[in-house]
Amino acid sequence: MNGLVREVEAKELLEGVKTGNGNLEVSLLQFTNDTFFFFRDDMKETLTIKAILRCFELASSLKVNFYKSSLTGIQVTQREINRYAIILNCTTMMLPFTYLGLPMGERMLGKLALGNW
Repeated sequence: MNGLVREVEAKELLEGVKTGNGNLEVSLLQFTNDTFFFFRDDMKETLTIKAILRCFELASSLKVNFYKSSLTGIQVTQREINRYAIILNCTTMMLPFTYLGLPMGERMLGKLALGNW
């Protein structure tokens, strides 16, 4: 999946989110059983994430568990979050939330939308 993300970034279909002082751009974090996408409040990027997930399923013969997937946003209207969640076939969640026992919230994440796959 990392290769797919790098490819769409090179084609400027996914920008990711700048962190810290703006020198580091993050669009994907992967852990053992979880993948986090960071992307802008943008329909093109939402559709790009959907395409990446579909390509991953086709290439790996694995299935994304959309039942466990959720989306939240920072400085994004709930209406837009709901719209993107319908496109991505996932649920929505609210900030703050806990991941692996660590609190995650707006101050920690900055301006981004977060998909937990």
